[in-house]
Amino acid sequence: MGEGLQLALHLMYELHHRGFADVDDAREWDPDLLRLRQSLEGRFLYALSGELPDGPKLVEAVFAPLLVEPVDLSGSLSHYLETEGEL
Repeated sequence: MGEGLQLALHLMYELHHRGFADVDDAREWDPDLLRLRQSLEGRFLYALSGELPDGPKLVEAVFAPLLVEPVDLSGSLSHYLETEGEL
């Protein structure tokens, strides 16, 4: 994955965040740029998955353990808010 791909993605994302002086704000939604960005994102994700062959393939697989309330509630945020929290 080259630096050019990463730079191109950065510039396209920047169109959505702050934009650039002397660049029409409408370019943020230019269909050709959005298609190009989608293609570059696909290449980027493909390259990442190749570098992490044993890594989880789905976001859900990464977040699933974080969504389970532990049996021991002593370190739980929801338990703390229930017992110690204030409006």
